Amino acid sequence: MKKRWKQLREKYWPVRIYDQGQKKAFGNLLRFFALMLVLTLVARGTANAAVPQVQTSAPGKGTITQEVTVQGMISAAGSCVVECPQGLTVQTLLCKEGQAVEEGQALVQLDLDEVTLALDRAKAELQKLQTQVSQLEQGEELDDSAVANAQQQLNWAYEDQEKARQTLEALQAAQEPDEQAIEQARQAYESAVRASQTAENARNSALEDYEKQKQQNEKNALTNQADAAVLRVDIEEKQTEIYALKQLAETNGQITAPLAGTLTAWKLTEGTTSGTQACTLADAAQGYELEFTLSETDAEHAQLGAQVQVVQKNQTQTAAVTAVGAPREDGSLTLTARLEGGDWKQGAATGTMTLSRTDYDLCVPAGAVHSDNRGTFVYVLEERETVLGTQNVLLRVPVEVLENGRTQTAISSAILTAFDQVVASSTKPLSEGARVRVDAS
Repeated sequence: MKKRWKQLREKYWPVRIYDQGQKKAFGNLLRFFALMLVLTLVARGTANAAVPQVQTSAPGKGTITQEVTVQGMISAAGSCVVECPQGLTVQTLLCKEGQAVEEGQALVQLDLDEVTLALDRAKAELQKLQTQVSQLEQGEELDDSAVANAQQQLNWAYEDQEKARQTLEALQAAQEPDEQAIEQARQAYESAVRASQTAENARNSALEDYEKQKQQNEKNALTNQADAAVLRVDIEEKQTEIYALKQLAETNGQITAPLAGTLTAWKLTEGTTSGTQACTLADAAQGYELEFTLSETDAEHAQLGAQVQVVQKNQTQTAAVTAVGAPREDGSLTLTARLEGGDWKQGAATGTMTLSRTDYDLCVPAGAVHSDNRGTFVYVLEERETVLGTQNVLLRVPVEVLENGRTQTAISSAILTAFDQVVASSTKPLSEGARVRVDAS
């Protein structure tokens, strides 16, 4: 075998060395170059391993969207307040808050005996109110008897005065006048004139009193009309109360649901007397809405029609803001967004609201922008020829940040173009002038 190897080596080896010293020296030279090749490959591999690996992106047009995540509550868009007669003992609440109920379903049991007594009392009070209204509408009749009597007395006085005048004139016209009789007749006439004046003054006084009474009655009539109007409102309320009590009596003291929905809040407590409201029902047939709050910082972007991405469990929908509340003391606002369709449930939900959306000519990935005591900048790749071949070297390019987004940043730069390759991310810290490897993936 050794002999065969020697034959092949002598046949194909391009350089034949017969001197043993030369042969040894040549062997050492080959080993040296082999070692240098290995060291060079190791050095290049080590150098490449130490070079940061980067991903790049070309600057270009982009849209910066500002969003805020909010926590809100979903509730039925329509609601109904279930009324209740006041002052009755609440015996049992027959449903729980959050429970779905059907139209006509019993909600609460009130004391039936108290319902009956309240109904009888309400009927009596209604009759009393109706009587009062009737009396007020009749008004007060004017008493003109004093005026009529004074006028009769005046008429009689005028008759007596006329008779006295005629008697006096007859005596004065006689052929043989009786002076004594004429004097007596004159005195009687003057007395009749004075009586007429007295009767006329009495009649005028009676008329004046009658006019005053008439004006007072007119004022009283206006007051009575106002009082009657108030009583008519009381009558309507009492009739409504009687109707509700009759309904309660027919259902044995149970208040029932006027529509199908979800009982959202009780206004009654077992063992206490009832108020004017029993509970509130959410009417799911009218859809759902999300109510959430924006902080003072974001409140300036609140406006009708703003978009909110609503998420509840596995359900997502983009809803529009339909109502913006008044600012609170801390500057925050409550907004309402209407949800269309879907299988929503009353309860907590998450929303993402778009505050603004702006288009820019130059955008880069958010991670591409850096800042230090010299200002804001990005790293751009520059190809350079070195002893190790073509290398990518980092150049620092100053930029101005126009707006920061979640994934992109809008910038302006006097020298950056859409043809440059901006470093978007790196496996290691970067520095100006450093060599990098581009991640081809």
